[in-house]
Amino acid sequence: MSKSEEQRLLIDVAIMYYLENKTQSEIAKSLYLSRPKVSRLLKKARDTKVVEITIHDGDVPYHQLCRWMKESFKVEKVIITKSYDDEERTIRECGKAAAEELSRVLSDDVVVGISWGRNIKAMAKYVGKSKYRDIKVVELFGDIHSSSESNDVRHAGLLLAQNLGAELYALHCPLYINDDKAREAIKNTAVVKNTLNMIQKCDVIVSGIGHIGNATSLAIWDNYIDPDIQSQIIKANGVGFLCAHFFDHNGEFLDLPINREVIGIDIESIKSKKNILVAGGRHKTRAILALLQAGYVNTLVTDEINAEKILSYVRD
Repeated sequence: MSKSEEQRLLIDVAIMYYLENKTQSEIAKSLYLSRPKVSRLLKKARDTKVVEITIHDGDVPYHQLCRWMKESFKVEKVIITKSYDDEERTIRECGKAAAEELSRVLSDDVVVGISWGRNIKAMAKYVGKSKYRDIKVVELFGDIHSSSESNDVRHAGLLLAQNLGAELYALHCPLYINDDKAREAIKNTAVVKNTLNMIQKCDVIVSGIGHIGNATSLAIWDNYIDPDIQSQIIKANGVGFLCAHFFDHNGEFLDLPINREVIGIDIESIKSKKNILVAGGRHKTRAILALLQAGYVNTLVTDEINAEKILSYVRD
């Protein structure tokens, strides 16, 4: 076959595939070629610029930034949503994207672990009724009694279970217990033990992330963690908390008593389980980056400002 004949064949195959929407099998039959031959011709058409693909990314924005983050941090999937001046709107958009992503990974008998927070509540709000059966939603850690806002976002697990039509395994106990005997006694009560066992069976966990920039950013804990412990966290260079466990700028969980006093998911399970991290809104960049660098994130849902700041921090 001459060069001009091969070029003509490349063009014919490309037109049939990309413009006429014919399948490779249909093209093979029409041109009396094998299907593998058609596949090789399509690849060559792209490699030699006979075909150039342009993606207009209005519906899938920031694809280059997503690709950079996936490659840089070995993350399976990155979803970046638009940032707005109204932080609540930013969080809503992250929640919608996370809801779509969670819906994609659901199946019969799946066990979903869930934390709480504004991002997670937004996600739970936008999840629709699932076609799958016997889904279980498990709260990953106990309760805190703080502001009305924190009590409101605490209901994310219940909201998610209701919207999915799933069974909820709630963890009705305090989040932190500093007395070892009391903590073990609570963990061994039937209802708490049952939920803790379900946490170990989680197929995927969906979590928000908290940031620690200074003492005021720990305000949510004011009624639950005394000032001495808050000072310890800040002095230990804590930058954030994931599932109620505090970590530093390297994503290493702090070797402090507070992290051993949690009733809920343990650090090793946080590290090992497949997770979707939902982190939209202000002041979260350094905490997100720490977890990315530590390799604890499978799927990240965040907004453009956080993503661009992560890129800036890494390049600097």
